[in-house]
Amino acid sequence: MEVFGISVDSPEDSRALRRRLGLEFPLLSDAGRELIDLMQIRYRRLNPSGGDIAIPTVVYADRDGIIRWVFQTDDYRVRPRPEEILRIIAGRN
Repeated sequence: MEVFGISVDSPEDSRALRRRLGLEFPLLSDAGRELIDLMQIRYRRLNPSGGDIAIPTVVYADRDGIIRWVFQTDDYRVRPRPEEILRIIAGRN
């Protein structure tokens, strides 16, 4: 299983954030917004600087790349609990 984060921040900002937060998983950059457009999860002009940001989204895809579970929220501070994610991965949803 691989865990990673994706942000609309630049690669440099993503690396700095990963170091600052002590994340043990990669934090990838989608500065061009290609992935968020492909997934249709772009908020238009909601960044304080006037730019576009991604809708906070957690995705679980299986080894074949099939999306099995999606969690979305309008509030970036709300995230699924680790126990919920582990239950989904174990197939006990």
